[in-house]
Amino acid sequence: MTFHKLQTVSAILFMVITAFGHAETTMADPVIPDNETTTYSVTTGKEIYTVSQTVKHTKNTPLSQYEIVSHSRKSDQRILINRSTMEVVYSWVKHKETDYEMETEIKINKNSLKAKPGEVVILNFQGINHVLRGFPFSKNRTVKIKTAAGGDFVLTVTPKGEKDIKTKMGTIRCYELELGMDGFFGAFFPKTRLWYSKAAPHFLVKYEGPSGGPGSENMIIEITSYSGS
Repeated sequence: MTFHKLQTVSAILFMVITAFGHAETTMADPVIPDNETTTYSVTTGKEIYTVSQTVKHTKNTPLSQYEIVSHSRKSDQRILINRSTMEVVYSWVKHKETDYEMETEIKINKNSLKAKPGEVVILNFQGINHVLRGFPFSKNRTVKIKTAAGGDFVLTVTPKGEKDIKTKMGTIRCYELELGMDGFFGAFFPKTRLWYSKAAPHFLVKYEGPSGGPGSENMIIEITSYSGS
């Protein structure tokens, strides 16, 4: 996922380059299996479409990375994540609409931003749903997500306990996360809920939240199949 509508939310919030500060104590490698394959059903209003996603371990690169490729009739995407920091180091996205197609490519050449324990410094949210697989679920603590520029754009990711989520695959025990914005802007952006499998490698099971900015339709993303070696 990333999914087209979820990317739209990210763009509205920050509209800048993706990168995580090197806060090794906050996010951890969830140890995603090579060739992991997942499909999701995305519902926004009356529109329903399918997203297929594959995660591979990169070969012959200086850093150990996850390569995440996804396809749907709304968008195609390729993301590279540094496994040791869960930092998005590269992203390419093609948005496919009825009247236009648009490609964006972002490569992180340098990132020396620092974050305090329990914080993540971010410049954009491209691939946030993948990065949150490395959330410190077992520590049951809130994580602050801040922009490099600081200011009022501060998000909190709050663990809300465990919950059984019914899916086409059966019932999956999940960790529930609530994503919200602090301060003045919190009144304009509704809360987002994400459920990740309790069992490693903590794949996304369900997303429920806005499909865009304030007043946009609600979006539900639900897993339909999963295969991991």
